[in-house]
Amino acid sequence: MARERTVSKRLPEGIYKRGKKYRVRTTYNGKSISGTYASLAEAKQGKQDLINKAKDNEHLTTHNQNATIKDCLLLWRDKVIPVKCTYVKTEQNRVDNIINKFDKFVNNKVAELTSNMVATEFIDIRRKHKGRGNKYISRSTIKEELNIIRRVLDYAHGKGIAVFKNHINPIVVRSLIADIPNTKRKRRILTDLRTGESIEKEFLKACSSYGDGSLAYFVELAIYTACRRGELLSLCWEDIDFDKRLMTVKNKNTKKREEDETRLVPLGAKAMDVFNRIGIKKRGRVFTTYSHPDSITGAIRNLRKKKQYKGMVIPPKSNRSHK
Repeated sequence: MARERTVSKRLPEGIYKRGKKYRVRTTYNGKSISGTYASLAEAKQGKQDLINKAKDNEHLTTHNQNATIKDCLLLWRDKVIPVKCTYVKTEQNRVDNIINKFDKFVNNKVAELTSNMVATEFIDIRRKHKGRGNKYISRSTIKEELNIIRRVLDYAHGKGIAVFKNHINPIVVRSLIADIPNTKRKRRILTDLRTGESIEKEFLKACSSYGDGSLAYFVELAIYTACRRGELLSLCWEDIDFDKRLMTVKNKNTKKREEDETRLVPLGAKAMDVFNRIGIKKRGRVFTTYSHPDSITGAIRNLRKKKQYKGMVIPPKSNRSHK
């Protein structure tokens, strides 16, 4: 049976009937406004409400043409960060850093802000600054600061505190940082920074001789599955489906959640080989020697001191593989 097609039937006064609902389309000062209502009477009243709302927004806009970037940043620092952010002092320091270092830029009016102004008065100046170790500010730092300013201006625009030129936020981070070279050196896990050569085999051999040797299995699984320390330590044999080559890992350190976060991790041939060497069991924890994530970090730290792997790259908290 052919499905009946919903036809939009035009009614007087710019009201359209679409199915069982009524659609209002009108304009105010050249701007299109619309709304959907359940009945014709509501649609007629809604049309007038849309026009009144547009008038209110226009009135609001005319009174906020003089808002500056600094005004928006101060509002974000004093009113929003204490409520929405976990690390209040850190986020406030970031905002203060932008205000103090870019006095000319932050005093620009939001309504007059353009992407060229952001590029010349913020990015070009920021690239000349130097940070720790007398090194120039990295691309990732500039990207982070631009994202902060963009979020602040979006918030101010949404609250009617400031308006954009042509109603579009001029800070498009991806295009603004496209010409900035990425000088950050990519680091691979288990790599000697002095030579750039992999010491994975040498390190795993040293782990196998440390304690009961289970540290080597742990490190191998961390590399092959990219799991966190806590996820691997809480892993049980019941969580592994060897037929489907999947394991369910739990992250007990998830903040602000009532239940533990779980996810499925596929197991490759190398990960399956590690489980076979450990010795597959029906139930119980896979790793029983270590009970806390910090014990893994401590064992690796002791091994590094003992073997003098000073240039070796190991993430200090998660031991996750950088793929």
